Amino acid sequence: MNSIKARVILLCVSLIILTALAMQFSHGWFISQHNQRQMNSQVANASYFLQQYIESRESNLRYSSNVITQDFGFRQAIATNDLPTITSMLTNHAQRIQADLMLVLNNDGELIAGNELDFPFTELANVNWLDFNRASEAGQFVEVNNRLFRLFSLPIRAPHQIGISVIAFEINGMLLEELKLKTGLDIIFQSSLSDLFLSTLNIDKAEFETILQQENLPKLWWQRSDYLLEKVALQSSLEQQIQLFLLADLSVFYQVFDRLNYSLLLLTLVIVVIAVVLSTLLARRLANPLSHLYQDLIYRATHDHLTAIFNRYAAIERITDELKRSSRNDKIYCVALCDIDNFKKINDTYGHAVGDEVLRGFAARLKTTLRSYDVLGRFGGEEFLIALQLKPEEATASFERLRTVISSTPITGGSELIPVTMSCGVCLLWPEDDVPPMDVILQAADSALYKAKDHGRNQVIFTHIPQFPVKEAEMDEEA
Repeated sequence: MNSIKARVILLCVSLIILTALAMQFSHGWFISQHNQRQMNSQVANASYFLQQYIESRESNLRYSSNVITQDFGFRQAIATNDLPTITSMLTNHAQRIQADLMLVLNNDGELIAGNELDFPFTELANVNWLDFNRASEAGQFVEVNNRLFRLFSLPIRAPHQIGISVIAFEINGMLLEELKLKTGLDIIFQSSLSDLFLSTLNIDKAEFETILQQENLPKLWWQRSDYLLEKVALQSSLEQQIQLFLLADLSVFYQVFDRLNYSLLLLTLVIVVIAVVLSTLLARRLANPLSHLYQDLIYRATHDHLTAIFNRYAAIERITDELKRSSRNDKIYCVALCDIDNFKKINDTYGHAVGDEVLRGFAARLKTTLRSYDVLGRFGGEEFLIALQLKPEEATASFERLRTVISSTPITGGSELIPVTMSCGVCLLWPEDDVPPMDVILQAADSALYKAKDHGRNQVIFTHIPQFPVKEAEMDEEA
């Protein structure tokens, strides 16, 4: 019955655990997917906002720059190659429109003049402006003096083209921090061909390259990425290859996700504990009636319903088990068939009801006399099966005591006191001998019982399996 309880508990708890784990994993997966979509959406929105910001600022500069490119004095200064005037006008106009770089090129792409800068003007002479001009109508990113600029060009006509104006604003750390506040993401610009590296993260270019390598490595399902990286396509010179990355730090997301998972795990454990308690109560309610029924069935299958002692099959099975262990000591094993003398006469004289009471009283008296570990069973009718493990010198005295207990006091049957005697045939099994089959043992005991009947009843006859005649003769003499 304990196994039934254990199985019921195991089944209930297993179902609860499987359900809880399925809910845990599915809930975690859906939350992870939802948050991943949210992060991807945030990155996409940030990318769109960043591009719109750059295009909007470029559009404003383009509109403001048309003022100076169409100015008569400015075009006259370019036509006459009046460098001081050109430089002064570029510097003043750049300050008004908040342009960080304003240059004038001739039609061959050679640098003529520019606004006042905080780095040597000679750095601009090393740039191939003609190549930039060919692709800069829509604006592009350019590295100058290890600094990043967004530039575009406008033609200068009077009325024919007499030069090219290049206007740019710088992408610096202050601008990136401002954009980070608006997008909520870290922004990184770098050149794959130079040392240019601008980032809102407190890392250098080598550390960022390590992050890129780690993010590109294949990951197992339980491994986490520290960052969500999005590379934004930029228009830049092939000679410089400027790259823009938007980076979302996933640590905050993981903290929230882990807290939720821990809460779910704690809830799962609470559910499992409750399930164990409830399953135990349920198993007990289910198993207790089954246990009583099972015990009742076992009792009915192994006991005689009239005398409440072992039935024939249970007694034989018990004796068989005892015989397997009997060779481990120096005692003999005694298997006896005992019969109530003249029981048919008792039935005929007093009736079957009294006969049943005699059987019950007879069995009860034997059970009281025998030890708790001795075997007593009803073999059939008025025959009883007894098995004792004794020292050789105790065999005769023990069975004579049983015979005397039965014959010394009448058994009450109804209102009558009925004197009862018994005859026994005892088969002795020695520990050093091989154990014969059970039917051989019973046949030997039965033969001894018939001898006792033939010799006048109310006596005990000992015997041995015929293959040991010497010991059989010794016990006959002792008897």
